[in-house]
Amino acid sequence: MLKYIFSLLLLVAGLSQSSAQIKATVQPVPPGASEKARVAKPTTPEGIAKSSADNLKKTLGLSEKQRTSIYKALLDHTLAVKQVKSSKLSNKEKYNKTVALDQARTKKFEAIMTKEQYKSYILTFP
Repeated sequence: MLKYIFSLLLLVAGLSQSSAQIKATVQPVPPGASEKARVAKPTTPEGIAKSSADNLKKTLGLSEKQRTSIYKALLDHTLAVKQVKSSKLSNKEKYNKTVALDQARTKKFEAIMTKEQYKSYILTFP
């Protein structure tokens, strides 16, 4: 009797799992999802800096002048980090230099942004 109950439980568990798999495959694709999947992320320092600057402009409401200054700061930072990563320094030295570069970038951002924008930046992009 116990053998039959156990078999029945396995059967029910298997059915519920396969029905969940079927539901997962039948879910409709949201509009625009395939378009987003095709958009490649930038890989060049210029592309990364531009994408990040545009995102910050949209998120924080930066002016065009601020966006340009942020772009330059991000480009300098990205190039410097790339140079540190490709150097023959030890991992500890690379880490310390990268932290210093991050701090310098943050100070530049603080000088470029208004107090409200900078506060929002710190809270949104920790």
